[in-house]
Amino acid sequence: YQAGYPEFAVSATWDSSLALVTLNVRQLQVDTLPADSAGLRYAVPAAFRMPLTVRVGTASGDITRRVDLSEREQVIHIAGVRSAPTMVIFDEDNTILKSLTFDQPTSWLAAQLQHDPTLWNRWWIIGQLAQRNSDVAARAALIATSGGADYFRTRQQAIQALTAFQGPSVRDAFLRGMTDTSAAVRASAVEGLGKYPEAAVLEVVREAWRDEVSYAVRAAALGSLLQLEPASAHAYLEAGLRSRSYRDVIVDAALRGIAQRGDTTMLDLVSAAVETTANAGYVLAGLSARGNARALTLLGDHLASPRAAVRRRVLRAFQTVLPPTLAREQLTAALAQASNDAARAEIRVALERLGQ
Repeated sequence: YQAGYPEFAVSATWDSSLALVTLNVRQLQVDTLPADSAGLRYAVPAAFRMPLTVRVGTASGDITRRVDLSEREQVIHIAGVRSAPTMVIFDEDNTILKSLTFDQPTSWLAAQLQHDPTLWNRWWIIGQLAQRNSDVAARAALIATSGGADYFRTRQQAIQALTAFQGPSVRDAFLRGMTDTSAAVRASAVEGLGKYPEAAVLEVVREAWRDEVSYAVRAAALGSLLQLEPASAHAYLEAGLRSRSYRDVIVDAALRGIAQRGDTTMLDLVSAAVETTANAGYVLAGLSARGNARALTLLGDHLASPRAAVRRRVLRAFQTVLPPTLAREQLTAALAQASNDAARAEIRVALERLGQ
């Protein structure tokens, strides 16, 4: 065994006169790995060798063949395909670690998505269909999967892919998703509803914000309400900042809204959130970088926190968000005022990194 994994590019054709499906399989991986610190270098093979299974679906039943790959470019023939293929699955059961480029008709992808039990294959198909956002059949396949797949993550992935599509049928799929047993699906569905400024949709999103038992769904609902009711954004953002939730997911949703809007009317609440979530420090730094002096003052005040975790998350915000010149200026001033050795050492390290 050597390094890397195969990067497959596959194409398929069907010859009705020969009852033959032909797969052209290419391996595209390139060996670009450098030597490690010990001077060892592991090569990526030009051609990986492996067995895998190809399944061809037909109206009269599926045909399965076990094939051996050994060449960088290889042709595989699947005989006995007497009617038009309904799907072609390359590497059934996803037994090979790989990347796959395989352009297929939408009808093949839709059929495989409906019948394939392998989760990676479903995820890959959903990604292919998501790129065809003007294809009615792709949209229909994703809608069916969003409500009918037997695994919640597949339903969620289909809901997320539908955000690239438009129309009443997509909106209705999101609304149906709000009744799903999985909170992950409901969170993605309520996020998708943010693009539909309609009274019935707004009421559903408000209800999710008000009554949902899942913190993640409430956080997603908050983001959608900011889109659907921009006039009430301040009230929603303030309520979000005051909400308590596991891992502060609702506070973080409010912080995202504040950052996106450049809202400087709730700086004290944002500053208070620095005690519990690192994202608050990044928001203060972002507003500081846009020229808000009070946000910069509040950010700097946290450098004197007795809690090392708070000081370190604020220092990360200084280093990664603020312009380097402004960050060095503020940290140099803070170094002179630091009240203990630990804080001074942390600020010196940050200044050294900024200098580099």
